[in-house]
Amino acid sequence: MATTAQQGKVNEFIFEWEGRDRNGRQVRGESRAAGENQVMPISDEIQQIILRDGNAVEIARQSELEGVKSLRQSGLEKVKLGVTSLEEVLSCTNV
Repeated sequence: MATTAQQGKVNEFIFEWEGRDRNGRQVRGESRAAGENQVMPISDEIQQIILRDGNAVEIARQSELEGVKSLRQSGLEKVKLGVTSLEEVLSCTNV
């Protein structure tokens, strides 16, 4: 069963599990995972870039002007909160 919890501004997924260890004893626990994702608001300006077949660099530049954090910036905030590691953020974002 998976549930979500809020830790600061970070979505954290909690997976509860149960089973048996190698000696046949029943064991229970939970695992936690922080999701790294990005929701991109589409402003009128970004919509115009998309409609004129603009590229990802143009969209990224405009979103930065509008104050949207990059996936890496969001991940680094999670590192500061202790939710994930720097290695994890670097492995799933472009350099």
